[in-house]
Amino acid sequence: MKSFIIAIIVVIDLIIETTLLPFVEVMGVKPNMLLTLIAAFAFMDDRLAAVSVAIAGGLLQDIIFADVVGPTALLYLAFAYGFIVLRDKVAVDRVIMPAIITFDAAVIYNVFMAAMFALSRLEVSLQGLLTLSIFNGLYTAAVGVIVYNILHWLYRKYSFMNKQNIFSKEK
Repeated sequence: MKSFIIAIIVVIDLIIETTLLPFVEVMGVKPNMLLTLIAAFAFMDDRLAAVSVAIAGGLLQDIIFADVVGPTALLYLAFAYGFIVLRDKVAVDRVIMPAIITFDAAVIYNVFMAAMFALSRLEVSLQGLLTLSIFNGLYTAAVGVIVYNILHWLYRKYSFMNKQNIFSKEK
């Protein structure tokens, strides 16, 4: 049941990201919803859920939007691993840490995508990259706090969401 709910959340995220978010752009920037989901699952759940969301969401984005399948999923997988490592190192509350970590991850994501564009011999403006990264990071962090609190409520309300899977070494 938990896997089914997580799959529905990923599909809903993809639908929201493709249909609604283009209408709520601020200065041409929209939040990275999948990044917020990966962070939220990494901080609240076992490792397998965060990694599954990263791979499934990244592959879906690659299949729908990209010419090549795999790079976005690989990048999101790296973020999931980073979030899992950070979860054990920092105290995660319900507002500050998810916002800071999601902001940092959004900036890193934008820098990585700009590097991919530069490697593809597309023109990348350093000033535009900095502006885009900062605004996208702030927007993603603000939305990330909301997503984190919604998932926190979901985990509190439904006990089956707190059950660890058989592959998890966590208690």
